[in-house]
Amino acid sequence: MLPADESSIKCSTSSGDVDPENKTEEGPKCFLCDQPRGQNCRSGFYKAATLSLDTNVRRAAKTICDKALLRKITNGDLIAQNAYYHLTCLTKLYRQEEKTKRQSDNCTGKVAVLQAQDLAELIDYVESYRNTNTVLHMNELYHLYSARLVSLGIDS
Repeated sequence: MLPADESSIKCSTSSGDVDPENKTEEGPKCFLCDQPRGQNCRSGFYKAATLSLDTNVRRAAKTICDKALLRKITNGDLIAQNAYYHLTCLTKLYRQEEKTKRQSDNCTGKVAVLQAQDLAELIDYVESYRNTNTVLHMNELYHLYSARLVSLGIDS
């Protein structure tokens, strides 16, 4: 993460120092918020300089399914695109990724609890037939379990 000092932000239309899609009259703009340095954010303005940043941004964009951001980063890595970013914009992206992961984990955990409860009910059902002469078929148990999961709103 290299701070973008005044000399590194100067852009020349003839030399192609800055990607034309990432340039405004004020200089390069943040690839996350599309605002130039000092606009919309009061934090530092940095030029993408590491592949780990590129990897982390791609992972976050996929996690939160941000199609606009994915479109921006599919043209190549952020370093090759001469991408700049506000530190607060990058932090927002990472926080949104964490929030999405937590919500996904919570949903997965709830499903696991419901499946465990349903399995316990099915075991109780089987135990109730243990001392009788009735034969339980595996297919019947499968359908009971599947129907119960569907009634709880879980696809089996």
